[in-house]
Parts: sequence; structure tokens; C-alpha cells
Amino acid sequence: MLKLADVVMQLFPVLHSTYRVLLGHKEREILSRLWVEENQFKQRV
Repeated sequence: MLKLADVVMQLFPVLHSTYRVLLGHKEREILSRLWVEENQFKQRV
């Protein structure tokens, strides 16, 4: 059985790319901030 984290990590780049295309600038800023926070969190672990 796949761990949820594994599934998310596989899907996230695809979702991220899709959102970058579909969403406007403001949403993109929010998503970028979430992306940075996610990376910082992974570095701490």
C-alpha cells in the first residue's frame, strides 16, 4: 500500500505545472509561497 506522502510527491509536480498554466498571477504567487514552504519543511526534516 502506497503511503499518502509518496502519492503526493508523485502527483505534486504534475499538479504544480497544471496550476501554473491555469491559474492567474495572484494564485501563482500563493502557490509559489506554498512550494517554498514545502521545500523548507523538507530541508528541516
